Amino acid sequence: MGLLVAPQKEVFEKLYAHRLDPNGLNGDPYGLNELMRDDPLVRAQFREFVLTDKITLGPDSDPQAANKHLLMIIDGVFSQTEFKVEAFQFTGNQVESTKLEVVKNSGTGPPTSSPPTSPDQFKCDIDWWAKRAFFECMNDNWTSPKLYLPENNLDPGDPNWKKKRRPVPRFDCDDFTDAMIQWLRRRLEEIYGPGSIKFQHLVFAWQCPEPGTNPTQWKNPVGHSMPLVERGGKFYLVDPYTGAVSGPYSTREEAHKKALDLFMTCSGGRPVGNPDYWQPGERPGWEPKPWWTDWEMQKRFCERLKACCGWPLPIPLNCTPSTTPGGTAPSATSCNFRDYMPPDTFIDPRANCDH
Repeated sequence: MGLLVAPQKEVFEKLYAHRLDPNGLNGDPYGLNELMRDDPLVRAQFREFVLTDKITLGPDSDPQAANKHLLMIIDGVFSQTEFKVEAFQFTGNQVESTKLEVVKNSGTGPPTSSPPTSPDQFKCDIDWWAKRAFFECMNDNWTSPKLYLPENNLDPGDPNWKKKRRPVPRFDCDDFTDAMIQWLRRRLEEIYGPGSIKFQHLVFAWQCPEPGTNPTQWKNPVGHSMPLVERGGKFYLVDPYTGAVSGPYSTREEAHKKALDLFMTCSGGRPVGNPDYWQPGERPGWEPKPWWTDWEMQKRFCERLKACCGWPLPIPLNCTPSTTPGGTAPSATSCNFRDYMPPDTFIDPRANCDH
């Protein structure tokens, strides 16, 4: 029986992801079975879905689930990056979908084919969407305090630059990078297809000289993380704080050199070691986990995003963005905090992100 309802269960796990904690990050694991045990309305909705292929959510339903249901339908109609839907209709205050399904290759598996695009056009599309992510606002004086919250600095006694104190919470450059990658992946894959674009952290470090020392004495290393976007053998850098895009570059080494040019602003500085390339959401053992695993950082992010919603969005000059396969043009964001974290991330109720 479990195999027979697996597709419906997958849809409901996404629909009610904000109420699930399958990995027990906030106590005992709490999955869809536990939710249906505790909530008769969800149990009745699931039964209807299994028997009739229909999901009907209205004003008496969970507000977040009702909003997610509508977003799933929109994705299924216009882009099919995460969902497919056979039909839908509005009846009064209710929204009904028929045969809502999860797209199996959404963001994973082999790349789907996408039309050839010039590197300049792809850079335009990155630029268009990166500047619509509100990071410049969230890390500027428009919000108080800023989104950026550093972790403690390096242990100066560690020659390998890896012994870090690990306080929680924090929201630093690798968290900005992860949030920007999640945002860009959703938008760009609507245009170019799931799996057609590779995203990584470019993590690099440098040292600046102490002024007036002879022989030269060096300050403690400084590190940074940036989104590195790859498509068609070309590489692009994104400033996670401002959305500024540079590239294309033919190799990752060229991209690393440009990253140093952008951020190693001291005279006579030197790179430290070789750059690292992290997968989105992954960290070495000495690094804290991504921001979305901590409820205080979820709260911090949602508060800053809410404050920046409606902030004027820049329009890149001399750049016309691509449309999706359905012919729709990119538009301003709906300020959905879930666009900045992996799908199905558990949202802690203490974060109060439902706005």
